[in-house]
Amino acid sequence: LSIAVIGPNAAAENLNCFGSSETQPAYAVSLLAGIRAVVPKAAYVQGCAISGDDTSGFAAAEAAARAADIVIFAGGLDKTLEGESIIGVQVQDRTTTALPAIQQQLIRRLHAANPHLVVVLQSGGIVSLADCITDIPALVYSFYSGQEAGNGIADVLFGAVNPAGRLPMTMPVSDE
Repeated sequence: LSIAVIGPNAAAENLNCFGSSETQPAYAVSLLAGIRAVVPKAAYVQGCAISGDDTSGFAAAEAAARAADIVIFAGGLDKTLEGESIIGVQVQDRTTTALPAIQQQLIRRLHAANPHLVVVLQSGGIVSLADCITDIPALVYSFYSGQEAGNGIADVLFGAVNPAGRLPMTMPVSDE
C-alpha cells in the first residue's frame, strides 16, 4: 500500500493558534510523523502553503498523488490565520469561513489525479469547503489535537480506533 501525504499541515507541528489557547509542550508529533510510524515509506510533498496563491508545488503534488494508492491531504489553518493579538504579533479576524482557496484548488486537483483521497483538516475554528466538498470522499476534522495529534490522527486513519466524534458546532456550507 503506497501513501502520499500532501499538504501544508502535514509536516507542521500544528498545535494551536496565538493567544489564550497557545501552549508550549515539550514535543509535538506531526501528522506526517504519525503516518510514517505506521507506513515508513509514505511519500511527502507540501504542495502549497496554508494561504496565498503560489501553485508551483501543484505539479509535484499531483505526480505524487498519481503514484500512490491513497492520498492524504493535510490542510486547515494555523496560527498565521487565527488567534488573538498578542504583543508583537497581530492576527486579524478571519473575513470568511472558507478554507483558503489555494488548499481547495489543490484538493480538487488531487482528487482528479487520484480519487482515493482523505482530507485531514486541523484548525481551531471551523472552515467551509464549498469549492471542494464534492471532491472529498473522506474527511477527518481533527481541530488542534495536541502534542500527540499525528499519532492520534494516524490511529483514526488506519483503523486502530473509532473516535465516534461528535461535532461541538455547526459546520457551514458557506459564508452565506
